[in-house]
Amino acid sequence: MTMKFSDGDRFELRTDLVVEQVDDEVIVLDLAGNKYFGLNEVAWLIWQSIDGDGGETLANLVAQIVERFEISEAEARTDVEAFVEQLVEAGLAEYSAQESSG
Repeated sequence: MTMKFSDGDRFELRTDLVVEQVDDEVIVLDLAGNKYFGLNEVAWLIWQSIDGDGGETLANLVAQIVERFEISEAEARTDVEAFVEQLVEAGLAEYSAQESSG
């Protein structure tokens, strides 16, 4: 399933997940779902950005990836959208759609 996100959509992580760094890898444990996930450097940066009060917008996540990894906005957007879609589909995160004005 391909989700369509807007720049103002906000993402929030579940609060009951366990995150551990093991050597050079970050592991996310979903004890309720009895699953674990490994995060690479880009995914870890996105995860940390989302893991704050009130979540983070898609536009801000993309901007952070562009700045940190010096890649194009289009490439960053593709990577961010793919990762947050995986988070939502796995039940690790929720998103709230941008409210349309007018």
